[in-house]
Amino acid sequence: MRSLLDAQFDKFHKDNPKVYQEILALTTAAYAAGRRRLGMKMLFEVIRWNSTLLTTDPEYKLNNNHTSRYAKMIMENNPQFRDMFLTRER
Repeated sequence: MRSLLDAQFDKFHKDNPKVYQEILALTTAAYAAGRRRLGMKMLFEVIRWNSTLLTTDPEYKLNNNHTSRYAKMIMENNPQFRDMFLTRER
């Protein structure tokens, strides 16, 4: 059964495809530099920092509730990153 958080994530992801692209770019760069483990919350903070510098949109927000879903999506869609993030069972 899908939760309210799942529905909120699906909507956010559909409305903000650049977030996934940015996470994938950061993950790819870290992997190329030899990193084999990352924290998704760390990547969210990098994206928040970059968006502060690159956008004037005061409404741009990343919800920490989405971190686990993005981690699982990145690992599912990119086999080379299948062990990059530690996740818990929902």
